Amino acid sequence: MAQGLKRYTVQEALQPYVSSVTPAAYDSTNATTQANTTYKACRGVVNETDADLDTVTLTFPDKTTVVMSLNSGVIYPICAIRTSSAGVTFLY
Repeated sequence: MAQGLKRYTVQEALQPYVSSVTPAAYDSTNATTQANTTYKACRGVVNETDADLDTVTLTFPDKTTVVMSLNSGVIYPICAIRTSSAGVTFLY
């Protein structure tokens, strides 16, 4: 039986990113808005703007959220399903 990517360390399991999505930013706790701005869990996030983003809220697949700063052009190996910033791109 295949073990999948959980069997390997991050360094061994990383594959090139094959697609990207610029998600719509969410700014509401309304259930309809959340459903329309929830995406498939990504493998990485990158700030595509020219400036650092200081307060980006990312939502993880287990519905927990984190507020963090994202430096411009840096790829973060984070699995997220929603973002509060239109400058963030999800990588798959």
